[in-house]
Amino acid sequence: TATATATVSSTSGGLGIEVDRTCREMVSVCMDPYYKTKKLTSRIISMDMDDDVIGCLLVVVDYSKDDKRYCVLTSISRDDFLCADSSSTNNSLGYTELDDGVLRVLDIEEAVVQYMMTMAGDNIDHRLLLLTDYVDKHGRPERVHVRVSETQIVACGYGQFLVEV
Repeated sequence: TATATATVSSTSGGLGIEVDRTCREMVSVCMDPYYKTKKLTSRIISMDMDDDVIGCLLVVVDYSKDDKRYCVLTSISRDDFLCADSSSTNNSLGYTELDDGVLRVLDIEEAVVQYMMTMAGDNIDHRLLLLTDYVDKHGRPERVHVRVSETQIVACGYGQFLVEV
């Protein structure tokens, strides 16, 4: 099960006196969207955060489809992350389970294929002709395999993350 642990710091000063107080808190929240199923397992590869959002790159193995591996990007707002830890829904493994709808999940392979198919509109790029011909012939864009680098993600700000494909 993939869990994310973040250290949140804040600094405050006194009135007229320069006092540097740092409050650190260890927060452990389950970022695995499939932790309740036995057919899928996830492993966290990388984590990054900007001012508002925490993102995790996970590798998911689907045992029901011949151990198919794919990458998902999960994201959660920092406020939801901190509020989840203050709730009393800790499980036996010691991490906090999130409420439904708080964790956003993006299947990177599916998102890239959908983006490329929308790019293959009226002004088709000649580099996309093979892709459109393949999808037209087989009729299923989910058979297109996108290779996602399982190294790291980079927070770009405004809740956007960079992943190498």
